[in-house]
Amino acid sequence: MRQVDAEVESVGVITLPSGGLQISYVDNSCRSLPPFLGQNYGKTGTRLDVSNNRLTSLVGLEAFPYLEELILDGNHLGNDLELCFLPNLHTLSLNKNFISDLGTLLPQIATSCPVLRHLSLLANRVHPCSVLCGPDNSSHVHDDDDDDEENRRYRIWVVWNIPSLYFLDSLPVSKEERKESQQRGEFLRVVRPTKLKREIKPLDSSTPFTPLSLEERDPADVRGSLLHCRDTYCGLRSEGNRFIFDKDL
Repeated sequence: MRQVDAEVESVGVITLPSGGLQISYVDNSCRSLPPFLGQNYGKTGTRLDVSNNRLTSLVGLEAFPYLEELILDGNHLGNDLELCFLPNLHTLSLNKNFISDLGTLLPQIATSCPVLRHLSLLANRVHPCSVLCGPDNSSHVHDDDDDDEENRRYRIWVVWNIPSLYFLDSLPVSKEERKESQQRGEFLRVVRPTKLKREIKPLDSSTPFTPLSLEERDPADVRGSLLHCRDTYCGLRSEGNRFIFDKDL
């Protein structure tokens, strides 16, 4: 009971000028949305901030049908993120999560949030100007001329998937970006190579080769080997012939 009371006390509630409530539940290390949030504030909350937790799913978000702004920065949300239908949501912030592929996520966002105007995906692996590093979800942003083209393609492709956007990440969507997204946005998806795990096969007993010995040896016990191999010179790598003229022959 004391733990529940402590969780309730950690909720920040502010009445907005529109009459709705801003609900803040940050820095609580929760892996899912606490049920009491929806029970107490679901029908009146229009802005929900659950940043800097450890959310891996959004189960329970359906209790907030009137949300207009949703802040999910600094969580553990990945490519399997599932959004419920939020007909009034116009701002969605997913900065600093574990999103590495937008192939299925963007169409889902477009369907679940039909009036979305502002989307932010900074500091995710999928973002061309952000590098995510470390298990603690720490990140740094790099700015390189080589990334300008990739960032342009990324923006156009996102706008093609979600035509209702007016603001992407930290910049407004320009008229040129919207026009290009309509013309060829479908073909500008940025695909990143995936890291393949190296498989270590067990040693075949029939092979004549053996791995290095794990036994320690005395540094003075030096062993060497001498191998005789046949090498034929073909003159392909010779540089001296360039300086010999016909008169020298």
